[in-house]
Amino acid sequence: MKSIIVTLVIALLPVSGTVFAEEPERIGVYDSRAIAIAWAGTDIFKSELSDLRKRHAEAEEAGDTELASKLESQGRESQEQLHRQGFSTAPVDGILARFQEPIAAAMKKAGVDVIVSKWDEETLAGYRSAERVDVTMELVVAMDPDERQLGFVRKMGDKPPIPLEELEKTLAEGHE
Repeated sequence: MKSIIVTLVIALLPVSGTVFAEEPERIGVYDSRAIAIAWAGTDIFKSELSDLRKRHAEAEEAGDTELASKLESQGRESQEQLHRQGFSTAPVDGILARFQEPIAAAMKKAGVDVIVSKWDEETLAGYRSAERVDVTMELVVAMDPDERQLGFVRKMGDKPPIPLEELEKTLAEGHE
């Protein structure tokens, strides 16, 4: 599973090729599902979804069935990806990348130089001796989601994620 490591010096970098001279003493771990759930309650997400719906409606109104179909497909794919992220363990790198400055500030406040999804066992194995600090809520709050999504994040608790393979099967069957 590919992950993103966030450093205070260079906001977001892919894990591959990132080398630290020495292992950090503390790393932040987060529940990627909470990030995805919070994302759905941000102004950026709502604006992009509204724009997609508007462009779809305009294409249908203009009789451009090809564009309408393409936009519908795009919306469906985005929704399925959000389900993978919000209910399972799919990476949320693209979401975190949209909030570089507030995420960096949250990391500084938490005293961590690196953040890693708690489901990314491969990357976490590279930080065996580092203290792990749960920064999930700090990252969620940094994204400034609406109260509804914050409520969903708080209710998640320790519920385990749906295994990705199981979720993929459900999505393929057309269930949501």
